[in-house]
Amino acid sequence: MERRPVPWWITAVAAAIILIMILRPAGGSQVEDVGNQFFAPLTSFTTGMGTSLSDFWQTITNIGVLHQTVQQQKEEIDRLNFEVVRLQELELENEDLRRLLEFKRTRPGLLLLPVRVLGTDATGLVNTIIIDKGSGDGLKEDMAVITWRGLVGRVIQVTPASSHVLLVTDVSSSVAVRVQDPTSRASGIVSGRKEGGLLMKHILQQELIQTGDLVITSGVGGSLPQGLPVGRVVRVQKRNVEMFQEALLDPAADTTKLERLYVVLDFPKN
Repeated sequence: MERRPVPWWITAVAAAIILIMILRPAGGSQVEDVGNQFFAPLTSFTTGMGTSLSDFWQTITNIGVLHQTVQQQKEEIDRLNFEVVRLQELELENEDLRRLLEFKRTRPGLLLLPVRVLGTDATGLVNTIIIDKGSGDGLKEDMAVITWRGLVGRVIQVTPASSHVLLVTDVSSSVAVRVQDPTSRASGIVSGRKEGGLLMKHILQQELIQTGDLVITSGVGGSLPQGLPVGRVVRVQKRNVEMFQEALLDPAADTTKLERLYVVLDFPKN
């Protein structure tokens, strides 16, 4: 069906109305209102998009600042933890020194040299340690090595800058001892056991020794000072048919945790 052309007079009337609206004082504003209504959605979308982008970059910046703050706090926590450990070590060292002073007060005349553990026997055949002092520091064979708790061992080999120490817990170790209790004074020889701990041997049957007794060095032989704690009796093994009785001891010094050691360079000879 053929479309009819718009009559000319309708076109003329529409043009006249538009012209009148433009020429009227309020016409411009009406056209502006029409334009604003037309472009308002586009303007709102553009403004919203700009705001979203601004918020996005602000969020990225905030995350960066937060990450930096968290990292700084983590480093501060690590530093404080390190400081706590250092202070704990200082407190342990101070406690060790206080106990050592008390140890020396009750045993006047001991000349002590602090030493550090460099290592242990690599073969595992004997219970020995290597310390960082040697003949250049005045060390000699058979000198006692102690902690404030008691006897650790004795020097068996010396070099100019280091020494080997045989621990009291080794089976080949041999230390002359006696019971500290003045009502007993039972004496014997202490050596290490393969099963762990110490064994006091050659105690005469008539000697009195019981669980809980403190065993100390007797000083017999002259190589070790007397009165150094060696161990405490945990069990007595007595057989009436034999000449001697034996006692199992817990070592006074824990030879598995040796940190602060001292070599007895000299002591009073009674």
